[in-house]
Parts: sequence; structure tokens; C-alpha cells
Amino acid sequence: MDELQLYIESLFKKYKNEPKIIELKEEILGNLEDKVEHLKAQGLTEKAAIEEAKKSITTIDPFIDSHVPIKMSEYQFKAFQLAYLNIIIVWILTIPYTILSVGVLLNYALLVTCFILGALYLYFAKNKNKEKIGHINIKSILKLKKTALLLCGLYIAVHSLYLSAILFGSNIWFARTVQIDGPYQLAVIVAQYTLPLFSIIIPLTLHVWIKLIPNYKVENAYE
Repeated sequence: MDELQLYIESLFKKYKNEPKIIELKEEILGNLEDKVEHLKAQGLTEKAAIEEAKKSITTIDPFIDSHVPIKMSEYQFKAFQLAYLNIIIVWILTIPYTILSVGVLLNYALLVTCFILGALYLYFAKNKNKEKIGHINIKSILKLKKTALLLCGLYIAVHSLYLSAILFGSNIWFARTVQIDGPYQLAVIVAQYTLPLFSIIIPLTLHVWIKLIPNYKVENAYE
């Protein structure tokens, strides 16, 4: 396998050998070979011509349909801003859950996170107007969102079943009536069941990030 083909294989190593990918490989390889011949005709040695041809393409992400060119700095700032806002909202909503020990830990952890992200916010705000075009793999984000949603759903379901077994298992087993001693105990039980629901903020944030992409997409980025 010659040097150019090895180089092309290294560029495509993270992609499966699907028909479209194989076709794209052959097309790019052909273009680079033509470029090498053109450079050799201009007086360059074969080695120098190959190096120049390789410099002309360092990534194939722009040629893959799932990779979208965007104004990266502006997108990162807006995505971070929305994620930061979501965390602040969750922190406020978890204040009533401090009746639980785990609620106290979660609330303080979110508060510390808010302070840390506040410092990062200043960094993103400073760099948001930089002219920088990057690429986002939509398929990867969609896959990540589906995985996060599945894990959140699984976590909520397992937690609910486990909590029900702990709180009401003996009542169900011995067919006894469930007794709740006052509104405070009811509030504690409701809090125990609903606290895991806040994990849904992760797939929701990813969903919002995906919706943002068209607003920062760069049209005709490779013309």
C-alpha cells in the first residue's frame, strides 16, 4: 500500500467501510494522486509533492454528511449559556429536597457547580465573537442523547422499584395497609420518588444543543 493510500486510511480510520465511505475514499485518493502528478510536473520531487498533497487535506469531516460546519465560538457560548441556566434552575428546584440528606448533598453540589461554571462563563463570553469554524457530528450527539435518555429512564425505573420495595415491601407481602403519619412523612416519600426525575435535565440539554445547530450553521463553507 503506497504512502497516499496509507494516509487516506488514517483519515478514515474512525469510519466504517460503508459503500459511501469507500466511494469517498477512492475519490479523495484520486484527487490527491492527480495533485501529486501536477506538483511533480512543476518540478517538485515525488516526496515533496506527496507532502504538499497531504497538507491540502488534513481532515475528511467536512465531506461526511453528518458533520455540520458551524460558527464554533458562538455556538459553544450559547450552548454553555443554556446548560448553565438549566443547572441554576435545577439548583433552585432542589432546595425543597433538602429535607432529605441526599437532597442536601445534591443542592450543595449544584451550588458549587454554579460557581465553577460562572467562572467558565466569563471565558466563553470573552471568546464568543472569535471567527472560528468547526464541525459537529450530529449523529454522535443524537446517539449520545438517546443513550442519556435511556440511562435516565432506566435509573428512574430502578430507583422507583427499589424504593417501593424498601418502603412498602413488607406491607405488600403481609397485605397490610400503608400508613403515612402526617404531611411531613408524605413530603419525604414524594421527595424520595421525584428527586431522580432531575436527571432528565441531561438529555433535555443535549436536545436543546441539537436544536441550536441550524442557528449557527455556516452555509457554503467549502466553496
